[in-house]
Amino acid sequence: MDLCRSIITREVNKSRSKKLISGIRYGLQSPDFNCENCPDKKRKQRNCNNRQGRKESIVNKSEWSEWPEWLKHVAKWGDLKFFECPRSAITARTWEILALVNETTNCEGEVLHLPFEGSWLNQPHWYRKAVSIVKKERSEHKAKILAKPPKKG
Repeated sequence: MDLCRSIITREVNKSRSKKLISGIRYGLQSPDFNCENCPDKKRKQRNCNNRQGRKESIVNKSEWSEWPEWLKHVAKWGDLKFFECPRSAITARTWEILALVNETTNCEGEVLHLPFEGSWLNQPHWYRKAVSIVKKERSEHKAKILAKPPKKG
């Protein structure tokens, strides 16, 4: 029973991590996925709200080989491909977690204040993991920006 619970927990955490990373990258990339101006034909192409009923809508690079090559992805950011519109694939719970992390950390991802009583180790595991993911993604994004040559102008 404990092994089963461990496997389920690991899968849930893996899925949550993908959604957190997706939400962060979505925010940093500022893509054009405006639901209000999206015609129904495009919503169908983008598999909005997972109309096609796919098991996974956000796929890591290690999982790409499991998907048919002819199946078009909606968006790709780094090692993540979206087979559903990112606006609907990233859940409200994910946005809530990211909002909490943003409210309690600085732009470098350093914790300014803890959202719950107690020390760092008293914070829920999901919060500590989210802070570490946000910090890593922000750092990688900043490194990419700094690595780009300045625009000539």
